[in-house]
Amino acid sequence: MGARTMLAALLPLVVELAPTAPAAAPWAYHGVVFGGGEWSSVDAPLGSAGAEASLRAAIASGASTIRLIPTWYTDGENSTSVYRNKNSSGTGPFATETDANIGHTMDLARTMGAKVILGPLLDPNWALPGVLRAGYPGAECLLWRSGKPDPEAPRPSHCNDSGNLPSQGRGSIGKSFTEPEWDMWFASYSSMMLANAALAEKHGAEVLIVAAELWAAMLHSANAGRWRKLTTQIRAVFHGKLAVAANANVVIPWADAIDILGFDMYNGLREYGTLPPPAEEPPTLSMLASAWSGYITWLRNISATYRKPILATELGFQSRPRSYFSPAGSARFNPGDCSVYMKCYSMEDQRLAYAAFYHAFESATERDDGWFAG
Repeated sequence: MGARTMLAALLPLVVELAPTAPAAAPWAYHGVVFGGGEWSSVDAPLGSAGAEASLRAAIASGASTIRLIPTWYTDGENSTSVYRNKNSSGTGPFATETDANIGHTMDLARTMGAKVILGPLLDPNWALPGVLRAGYPGAECLLWRSGKPDPEAPRPSHCNDSGNLPSQGRGSIGKSFTEPEWDMWFASYSSMMLANAALAEKHGAEVLIVAAELWAAMLHSANAGRWRKLTTQIRAVFHGKLAVAANANVVIPWADAIDILGFDMYNGLREYGTLPPPAEEPPTLSMLASAWSGYITWLRNISATYRKPILATELGFQSRPRSYFSPAGSARFNPGDCSVYMKCYSMEDQRLAYAAFYHAFESATERDDGWFAG
């Protein structure tokens, strides 16, 4: 795989994502985000034979770091309660992975020589009626809207006829809270994070991510003191490094409280880069790599300003045509996009997308000044 950054594991099994890259820059971390729960297939939960085989394949292919993303839930963006979730059967896509399976996976990764980053997520419980993914109605809704494979199929109960689904993503959790509601939310969220801190300490994680893509909670100015209080509590339990996994252009106002500024870089190109226009012929590697230069400049300035190293906590390109134009893909209905129907793919376009990222960031870190952690 030759991965040189934290990549979002968008598929249940680790697949070949990139070509042989240039010699690795002196980064502290390079590897993959290793999914579980809703971020894996139902037949490959953490602790299963399938998950273990995938983990071994990732490390054998060159990943020296594994980020685990156990997911806790809340009833929606206006709920102040955070909880481990179990479906009625005790398992399923919206069930929180057990501590035993998370710990086993951490131990296995370390036994194979990999570093571990524990990066828990908090999501709305999309299994609840009316709690729908922001902009992503699921494959069954996309297929129903397309009329394929059955034009007479009834509308799935959770698919909105107009396609204008309500926004229920982790970033908007708490956006309408009052200050007393923020206090209640932090009390519940702190219980989640302290449980994960104990797990990270017990199983030897090097880094704990204290907040991931929770832009409303991370940017609310009055929460800075609450985050500092929580990080102090976490440091009493966990003795590794603390990080955040912010959205591509989100800079937290409490950066002094953590050790590593992480960014999920999906929108880095869109916000700061200049991509060549779509054309019949694919762009060259150098064209795509140069498109990252604006974002790299922004990241270096952030690192210098806050005197913190930068970590690419997530980046993902799907194995679909022209994926280099759309990190993580786009789940909007588009009859012209054949990936909606699962009838086309391009491993070459995916390879080119990753190769450009590696090339750009390795070139930007040839001088080891420590600004980029991996």
